[in-house]
Amino acid sequence: MHKKRETMIKRNCLGLFVLFAFIFVAGGIRAQSLKGSIGFGVEGGQQQLITSDIPTVQPEFGGEAILSYRLSDRISLNLAAGYSLLSYKRTGNPTLFTTNLITGNLFLDAELLKLGPMRPFIRLGIGGFNFEATSGKRFNDGEAIGGGGLRLFLSRRLALTLAGYGKYTTGDDLDGVRGGDKDIYWGVRGGLMLYSGGKKEEITREPMMTEEPTELPPSTEMTGEPTGTEADSAQMVDIRELQQLQERKDALQRQLSDKEQEIEALRQAVARRETEIESLQGEIEALKQRTSTSAAATGNFRAAYRQALELFGNRQYGEAIRAFQELLARYPQHRLASNCWYWIGESYFALGDLNNALQAFNEVLNYRNSFKTDDALLMLGRIYMRQGNAEMARQMFNRLQQDYPDSEYVPRAQRYLNQLR
Repeated sequence: MHKKRETMIKRNCLGLFVLFAFIFVAGGIRAQSLKGSIGFGVEGGQQQLITSDIPTVQPEFGGEAILSYRLSDRISLNLAAGYSLLSYKRTGNPTLFTTNLITGNLFLDAELLKLGPMRPFIRLGIGGFNFEATSGKRFNDGEAIGGGGLRLFLSRRLALTLAGYGKYTTGDDLDGVRGGDKDIYWGVRGGLMLYSGGKKEEITREPMMTEEPTELPPSTEMTGEPTGTEADSAQMVDIRELQQLQERKDALQRQLSDKEQEIEALRQAVARRETEIESLQGEIEALKQRTSTSAAATGNFRAAYRQALELFGNRQYGEAIRAFQELLARYPQHRLASNCWYWIGESYFALGDLNNALQAFNEVLNYRNSFKTDDALLMLGRIYMRQGNAEMARQMFNRLQQDYPDSEYVPRAQRYLNQLR
């Protein structure tokens, strides 16, 4: 049944693509300037867990309402509220469990090209959701959104949207199993968007010339200089080309800035989550050891580790380095010793000290069973890129892909490898 549903989804996507191509070829080329316009739309489709601790999952229906504002002709800021279902079978339990999600998302759509009425786009954003756990209680969690799709303008104000996305949750509770991998679910959506306001323009194909060209006036033939009308027309063409190039440059700069912000946000989220985990573990131990006043002085590794992560999360990188170094000096054989080296490397990287960061991340690789080996390989590759050592950067990224093919950092490593070509 699961394979049949996947086959049906693939066929529907292929049919929509053929329909879009037919409309593009059969119809005239329309374009419009949507800067400043507001859009109201709905999207519906299916979603399914793809990275979880549950062996059996199946796709379910979901939908959302979208309020959109066009920051420019190609970039829109969107606010969405929706309701979705996710189903899975837990290990050892044949009963299918279906949870419902109430979602709220904020994301940017950046349209890459104008292919007549069709505009392919990429989608990046963040959001949160409330869901029902297997216990019957409801919980909240956050998510990062990435995806893309195709927008087809059926008229000047009405657009048909087909989008695919992946959502990376910041917690590990959605599938009812804690302590495993982070939960990720994907979805395919289709819907309509109606715009109002903004500027309108229509570009149609130029008819082919059927009349004989008129002869130039005698003055033009004698001097060989363009008339005033021709000069004005050429100047307008140059201005339009400059404007288009400037818009493309601005769009690329915004995309680069957005991705850097997303990377920083994810790094901070990882630090916060590790802090929360260690905080819970520390509270359990605190019930047994209430006489402790200094975590590092009394040998409470977990509390000291949590305090060091809090320093990093608060961007007190120098103090975080000293705290992690003290932990390594006291507990060199602890199972989280390699984690200490990793966060020392992150702190030096944030301070711009690439040499010390390089040394710290290499220390992580010396541990056979480190939890941070794939993280360290990614950071080593980035440092070598900044130092201009392309060969060593390729070795780090290739090693990450070969040794840890299931790592969440494999796609990012591939993007960096593409930049090095």
